Amino acid sequence: MAAVHLQAALLCSSLLYGLLCGLLCGLHPGLLRSAHADESPPHPDLSRPLSLADCLRLADTSAVPVLAARARRLDADAGVAQAATLPNPSFSYVAQDLGLTTAAGPLLLHQAMIGLAPGTALLRIQESRAARLARTGAEATVASERRTLRLAVGLAFYDLGFLHRLADVEQRALRLTAAYVAQAQLRQAHGDASGLDTQRAQAEHIDAQRQAESTNQERLRSELWFSIALGAERPQPLQLIFNPDVSNDVSNDVSSNVSNDVSKDWAAGASAALAGLPPRPESLTADHAERLLDDLFRLAREHRPELRQAMADAEQALALGRLAVLRALPLSDAQLALGLRQSAVGTSGVLAVSGSLPLWDFAGGPRLRAQAQGLAARARMLDHERQIRLELATALHDLQTLRTQRRQHALPLRELRSQILKTVRLQFAEGVVPFFDVVQAHRDLLAAERALAAVERDAQKARFRLVAAIAAW
Repeated sequence: MAAVHLQAALLCSSLLYGLLCGLLCGLHPGLLRSAHADESPPHPDLSRPLSLADCLRLADTSAVPVLAARARRLDADAGVAQAATLPNPSFSYVAQDLGLTTAAGPLLLHQAMIGLAPGTALLRIQESRAARLARTGAEATVASERRTLRLAVGLAFYDLGFLHRLADVEQRALRLTAAYVAQAQLRQAHGDASGLDTQRAQAEHIDAQRQAESTNQERLRSELWFSIALGAERPQPLQLIFNPDVSNDVSNDVSSNVSNDVSKDWAAGASAALAGLPPRPESLTADHAERLLDDLFRLAREHRPELRQAMADAEQALALGRLAVLRALPLSDAQLALGLRQSAVGTSGVLAVSGSLPLWDFAGGPRLRAQAQGLAARARMLDHERQIRLELATALHDLQTLRTQRRQHALPLRELRSQILKTVRLQFAEGVVPFFDVVQAHRDLLAAERALAAVERDAQKARFRLVAAIAAW
């Protein structure tokens, strides 16, 4: 009878134990919290005119990057929480028929044990360090993705500005060709022009209509894509504010577009370093450019998220190597179990110790894998540093070269083409030159204006790339 009572008691205790664990798991606030309970980011207001700083801020707070960043951080936090949690104790119950019979009935042996793994605590400490470093790497990854997004948005902003400017050029061309048609028809009616001049004017007007419609279509398509990048639920046209300045003064770009989590001292240092750009590109000597690039690289090296990510990966590789060494020790998976044994003979305590014998597996594979991860992190670090130097050098060279092209070639060419058109139109009115010369001069002026707009667009993009190369975006 005593055995039956003990069996019932152990069965009840196991059921209570399971019920208690279930209640604790169900009521734990961390398990009740869900990522889906987080509020979604607010919808952006794209009905008002937007500057570059507005577009960068809207891109940062749009739903897709915000939710992706939350998911990455939540995944990293899950790794830290799991690494810091000790494993649950084990519970076992054994009922054995000894094959003997007494006056009370069959002789049974009952045994209940609770087991722990004390060596796991040492592993959890090292796993927590590795998980925290992984979370640091995840934060750097989020910052790197944010910088990539801001860079793409900034470059697309200047491309849109170029398309808006082209659309204005094509509209002026359309109005001018319409005036040519009216003038040719009037001169033909008075007998001062042939039907060929009228046909040429009409052909130029039709071609101007085609070019204007094509440019407007490309501008609208780019605006629709840009609105989605800024977080709009559906594509929509935008009103953008463009600054035509292409000077070397990029301190305003740093102060207005730099991330809020970057210190003001760093922003001031970046502005001071970029203030070293001379007003005229040809006055930037090779030595001056080399010193300027070194200063900019030191600023970028402190705050570029790619470098922080590579450093965190290298430190995590060291932590994983130490963890592999600890797991190779026999005590890492040792199990200690305590319990009670009940039989007809009496009640006694039970102590059980189990573990593995390190005869073949010394965690050589995980240690080599950790070394490989460390070497890969070092390789990424070197590659990122060289890429940053390349970005700085190419952006600075492009900015200086494009500003030289604008001042020495694009602007004078546009002025000359404009003067030539005025002269040819006067000569045509006096009957000195044919109408075809007017058409050709008009085409040359349009080509010069398009070339000037492209050079200024590329110079603005180069200036933005230079700022983005050093900023923690």
